[in-house]
Order: sequence, then structure tokens, then C-alpha cells
Amino acid sequence: MVVGDDLCLQPFEQTVFPGIGIEYDDVFPYCGRTALRRRSALGKFLKQAGEGAAMRYSFPDDASMCRKREISRVVSLSMGNGLEYYNFVLYVFFAPFIGTTFFDLGPGSHTLLPALIAFGSGFLFRPLGAFVMGRMAAKRGEMPVLVLTFLLMGMASLGFVLLPGARRIGMLAPIMVFVFRAIQGFAEGGEIGPATQMLYATSTGRRQVANATMQYITQYVASLVAALVGTLVSVLFPEGALADWGWRLPFLIGSLVAVIGLRLRVGQAIRPQDRVGAAPVRMKNLSASNEGADVFSWTTAALILCVVSASALATYVRSFGVSYAMGQLHATAFTSLVAMTVGIAAGLAAMITGIALYHRVSRRLILLGTIIATELSVLPVYLICIRHPSLPTLLLLNSVTYWLSGITSAISIMTILRAIPAERRSLLFGMLYTMAVSVFGGLAQPVMEWSIDHTGWLLLPAFTTMLASPIGLVALLVLLGRSQEPPVSRVSDRCRGQGWEELVP
Repeated sequence: MVVGDDLCLQPFEQTVFPGIGIEYDDVFPYCGRTALRRRSALGKFLKQAGEGAAMRYSFPDDASMCRKREISRVVSLSMGNGLEYYNFVLYVFFAPFIGTTFFDLGPGSHTLLPALIAFGSGFLFRPLGAFVMGRMAAKRGEMPVLVLTFLLMGMASLGFVLLPGARRIGMLAPIMVFVFRAIQGFAEGGEIGPATQMLYATSTGRRQVANATMQYITQYVASLVAALVGTLVSVLFPEGALADWGWRLPFLIGSLVAVIGLRLRVGQAIRPQDRVGAAPVRMKNLSASNEGADVFSWTTAALILCVVSASALATYVRSFGVSYAMGQLHATAFTSLVAMTVGIAAGLAAMITGIALYHRVSRRLILLGTIIATELSVLPVYLICIRHPSLPTLLLLNSVTYWLSGITSAISIMTILRAIPAERRSLLFGMLYTMAVSVFGGLAQPVMEWSIDHTGWLLLPAFTTMLASPIGLVALLVLLGRSQEPPVSRVSDRCRGQGWEELVP
């Protein structure tokens, strides 16, 4: 619900209700076009009510409508990041089949390495996509840009599924694989900044923390779904059929999801245009007055880059777990996949726990505790797995590493976003994030595999995690100290049950 003369997506006038301690923008996040028809009369009522005692007026229909549209918006914004990680896990899972299909140009041809190089090439285009789409979002608004990025992702995914193999079209097949990966990388880079900004600006309070963390949650959910779908396809089809065409089915499912997500985003993009000649809608942070991130320095940029780089390195070391277990510890594919699936589930549980603890426990205490736990637990669990490789030990390894990563996700994303001015958040966050992921996303796993093969040092992933995670968390602690974290505040008890939520900025 909006009070004011502008579109319903703009922040409220900063007026506090006496006796309640909440502001207009804390009471009513945007909720859509219905509010546009009522705002004049409602604005007068709210101002009159604000001059008196505590307000006891509720709008259950509008509150329900707001919540439904918020959920729809969060789902549509999160699907791009989820589709990215879904394709990532599937590509790694079916890399041998993809290499044989598109890179088998004759006797003696290498297939697996070119397939992995083609996949990594997409990371190189992410910073370009973040820059171009970030600039476009600043001029035209975030949602039109996100419609374009999802359209590009869907087209590239579908083109990859329908592309004939090298035996039919020859050299054109590997060339088109590189083209599709370049389009996907460009779109994924342009997606992350505007989508994260809109998720952050969708609501306030506890829901803001949960919505912003959806970028991390969807990574884990998509990885889990991809692992389950890949396993199911592998079980249902014989190896010959799987190598010929069966591996394409999971990617086709992802393309269908892209169509659904595009439909949702198109609806979100046109919904606010309730008036003729309305200006492009640009999401503004609903609690921007609490942030204090008016100046963005090079020091802040370096800290954010350090946090994201360390997180990306640790993430891709963890995702290396299946190859590590099978290639170095000689575990079966089933054992490795089950252990990874349980680890992802543990990471999801840790993220939900981190969201719940965000306003209840000191954030610095959580970060310090995670640093200590990482240094004390990672090396022992790796040693146990190396000496006694089995399903229980691999379950322990994946559960510990994924939990330690997930517990700080909410603190990480909220601290980073609060450190960047709202008007430049789409561009700056997108650029910093894609720069870090482009380096570590494309290089971490090949370098890790090459290093272990040439040195035989099986503890390399353990020491990499023990080095990268604490460095990133220390940088996050410094960034947390530099930012102006809003104090915890709650709606008065007499407002509960009257249509108001408990709000914690």
C-alpha cells in the first residue's frame, strides 16, 4: 500500500505513528495497482491517525494481496539464479556425454576437456553482462532488464538442448556450444545485480532478510533438484540411450522452467503500469533511510570483492566434492552423490537457521564462531574421509562444510547490500559478484584437480577451505563494522492482531 503521489513501488514519506514506533514504509510495502486507486483518501486517513493515539485499523484484503504478490515476485526473481545453478550441476554431471556429442570430431579427438572449457567460457562474459545490464537497469528499471536476461537464458538453454551433434553438423556443433554458453554467461551476469536488488527491496523486516537470502537458497535448491533429476535419468535410461539423447531431457526441463519464469516476469513488468505515461518503475530500497551507505569507497569495494571471492572459492571447492570422492577417494558414484545431496540439505537447514538468528543473536558472534568452527573441524573431517572413505564419513564431511557455509549466508548478503548505495546497487553488486565468480568459477575445479593429480596432496581442498573461508569472514566482519546496521525494533504489542506484522528493520 502506498501513500503519496508517485507509483506504488516508491518509498513512503518518513512519518512515524506516535505510540507505535513504526514508519509508513515499515507498515505497507508496495502491493500493486489496487493501492493506486485509494491512495489519496488513505493518505489523509493515515496522516490523521498518525497525529492521534495508536492506530487500530487493518486492511486484511490488501495485506493478503500484498503477500501474494510479494511471493510471486520473489519466485520470479529467484528462478534465474536457480536455473543457472541447475544447468551448472547438470553440465558437470553429464559432461562426458556432452563432450562426446558435440566435440567428437574424429578418431583421437579429446571430448571431456573441450566440454569443460566450453562451460568455463561462459564465466568470462558475466562481468560484461553485469556492466551492460546494470547500466540499463539504472535507466529503464530492473524488471524490464530481468525479462530480457531470462529471455536470453531460456533461448540459450533451449538452443543447447536442440543442437545437433558433431557427427551431423561437424565443426558447427562445438562453435554453437561456445556461442550458447557465451549468451548464458552474459545473461547470468546481467541477472544477478538487478535480481538481488529487487529481492532486497521487495519487503522490510524479517522477510527482507529471507528474500535477500533467496539468491543463496535457490543455489542449493537448484543443485539438489539437478542432482536428483540427473540421478533419476541415469537410472531410467540405459547408458547407450543416455549418451545419445537421454542427457538432454533434464536440460529440456530447465528450458520449460525458463518459459514459466519468463511469463511471471513479464506479468511483473507490466503490472505497475496502471497509468498512461507512467515512468519506468525502479525498485528503491524500502528501508533506505536506515542504511547510511551514501558513500561507496574503494575500500568498501575491496572488502566486498574479498568476501564474494572467498565465498565463491569455497563454494566451488565444495561442488568439487563428487569428483574428489570418486577420483581421489575411490568412492562409488552413488555414495558420492548421496553424500553431496545430504550436504546440500544441511546447507539449506543452516541458511534457514541463519535467517532465524539474524535478529536474535549478535552477527559478529556468529561470524567469529564460524571462523573458529571452520579452523577446528574442516581438517579433521577431511582426514577421517581420506583414511576411512565410506558413506558415513562422506556424509559427515559434506554436512559440516555445507553447514558452515550456510549459517553465515544471511549476514553476508545483507551486509554487502547495505554497504552499497541503493541507486547503484544493481550495477556495483553485479560487477563485483561476477568478477569474483568469473575467476574462481572457471578455474577453481580444474586447478584443484590438476594440483591433486600432480602433487598427490589429498588435503588440498581442506587447506583451501581453511584459508578462504576465514579470510572472507574476517573481511565480512570489517565490512559489518563499517556499515551502520539498523537497531532491532518491534511493533508495539497492541498492534499485533490488528493487521500489522512484527517488523524488524
